[in-house]
Amino acid sequence: MVLSSNETQQPEQKKQNPLVVVGLILIIVVCVAFMITRLMPKKYPRPIMNYVCENCDARFRAEYQTPPIKCPECEEKKAVRVIKYQCKKCKHIFERRIRSMDDEMAMGMLKCPKCGSDMLMHMPEVPAEEDK
Repeated sequence: MVLSSNETQQPEQKKQNPLVVVGLILIIVVCVAFMITRLMPKKYPRPIMNYVCENCDARFRAEYQTPPIKCPECEEKKAVRVIKYQCKKCKHIFERRIRSMDDEMAMGMLKCPKCGSDMLMHMPEVPAEEDK
């Protein structure tokens, strides 16, 4: 049996336009990236804390960082957190400087320097003029 020339050829495959393929890949990549950004946990801003530079005595507010941090005035890395307390017993107001994580851990044992009471109230942090 003799096959004709039409029967011996295999069916032609359709050639796809390369721009269509690139476009589809781009759409898939954009969709995957969008889904990843929506599913990732959101980053919450760090709280704003009061700091004082132990080099130049400048006071400023900045996002929480482990002290010491860089002072915006003198540019030395000597700024520490400062927290104000008021004694509930004698009404004395004093500051506590947090120089390291050890100081932060020891805050639970803090006592009034005037009367020795451990009944202390944390004073609210007052924003600087530029924060208002």
